[in-house]
Amino acid sequence: MKYSLEHTKNHFVITKFPESLVDIEKLIIRDSDNYLASPFFNSQTLVIDGDGLEKLIAREQKRERNNSMDAIFVCSNLEKKYIQLIDFKFNCRNPNNIVRQELLNKVNGSITALGVNSEIHETYYIVFREGLKAQARSRFQRMIPSINNQFVPIYIEELKNLYF
Repeated sequence: MKYSLEHTKNHFVITKFPESLVDIEKLIIRDSDNYLASPFFNSQTLVIDGDGLEKLIAREQKRERNNSMDAIFVCSNLEKKYIQLIDFKFNCRNPNNIVRQELLNKVNGSITALGVNSEIHETYYIVFREGLKAQARSRFQRMIPSINNQFVPIYIEELKNLYF
């Protein structure tokens, strides 16, 4: 399945919070502190800003913000569609500092923000800067209990090739 601009733009949270729909390039730049040269340059690939969406919902509900994944988009083919959750870890220097519960909280916060009618893909991609994927995979496998089947470390180019 591939990214669907139409389904992403038509997700019901966008009708209520249209400002949470942003170009993925903006998220990559924000989350990499301008370090990363994005392969999405000038692509106009619109995704849901998970952190921005959670901020808007928390403000509306007058509560503290929950953790959330960074980028959310809908993938589809002719028969099926699902939501893909992505977290950017470009500023991570040592994957051994990643905490299992923090990752799970991000997923749960995003699922709550998206609502119960959203079919979420069971694999969550964590995007790292070059050179850290093997270290991150090892860290995920050593977490107790292991989360290596749910959370998959990848590079930004791999994300682009997978879905865009």
